[in-house]
Amino acid sequence: MKPPRQPMKTTPSPLAVFLRTIFGPQLRWFTLSVLAAGALSAGWWLGWRTVRERVLAARAYRVTAEDIYLSPPPAWIRSQIRDEVLSRMNWPGNSFALVDDDLCSRLADEFALHPWVLRVIEVRKSYPARVDIKLEYRRPVAMVEVPAGPDEVPDADRDTAAAAAAGGTGDAATMLSAVTTGGGLLPIDAHAVLLPTADFSRVETKRYPRISGIGYLPPGPAGTAWGDPRVGGAAEIAALLVDDWQTLGLYRIMPSIAPDTGSSSDEPAFELWTRDGTRVIWGWRPATQLTGEVSPSEKHARLKQHLTRAEAHEPGTPTGGAPRLDIDIRYSRGVTSTPQTAALPDVKWLR
Repeated sequence: MKPPRQPMKTTPSPLAVFLRTIFGPQLRWFTLSVLAAGALSAGWWLGWRTVRERVLAARAYRVTAEDIYLSPPPAWIRSQIRDEVLSRMNWPGNSFALVDDDLCSRLADEFALHPWVLRVIEVRKSYPARVDIKLEYRRPVAMVEVPAGPDEVPDADRDTAAAAAAGGTGDAATMLSAVTTGGGLLPIDAHAVLLPTADFSRVETKRYPRISGIGYLPPGPAGTAWGDPRVGGAAEIAALLVDDWQTLGLYRIMPSIAPDTGSSSDEPAFELWTRDGTRVIWGWRPATQLTGEVSPSEKHARLKQHLTRAEAHEPGTPTGGAPRLDIDIRYSRGVTSTPQTAALPDVKWLR
């Protein structure tokens, strides 16, 4: 008699083991929750694809010009910076999508190109549609005297000088202004970057130091650097002294015609002239790496000590009829002051 046949053992498939595990008593509710969440997500995604365009077209998701807020500009800026930047951008429908991933970087790049903007500190967007842009603005520090061109600010002092020359009269300030016929002034910042002239009136130009002896127009439009070490050095001096310029009675900055520096360097040296005709021998630009002179801050302190603006006498004439002076503030041995032997400079020599 044959023994009974033993039943064959079957090995369940991996899929069956997996399904039995996740739907078993211990994981059943977790599995059902995951499946429900997945179904909801799929439904949300399909629904979002259906209504996405209509939602993003809603006002709360569209950034218009009125939704862009800039750091308050200082008083010397009259340009409508936001409108000028947006007008040159390509934005269909006069609005941007708030959800655009490139919106902040694009706006930062565009605003950085405006001539009044020194740098873009931050661009931040928020819902409902709003973009806040934090900017650092350029500050005007000087006016460069230039020959006739299309955009310069008219020079009121030159008009006065021309009238005085025609009448055979004039004080030192008007004599210092009589450099050429025609031309005007171009504003720059501490980095010798040309600023928009439309923001300055003829009267406002008198608040700033003027840089003489350059003799040519800048190579580019507003927002570009002049590219001349004479303008760059004079701009650095003007930025250092601009807050005290009127108090000290200073009038112009000039590259030195024949700098007494004792150096063979091509670095320009500079002179300052006051409204009453005093010449201050300044020396090297503040950023120069050359040695042999006291620091720019020490020169500034010496100017405050040795230059006073006498309000009691007629501007443009030496106090008490004293001779005009040459003041040398460069060296550690101290300040030297000697009577002038040369006539007031004719700036046309430098052109």
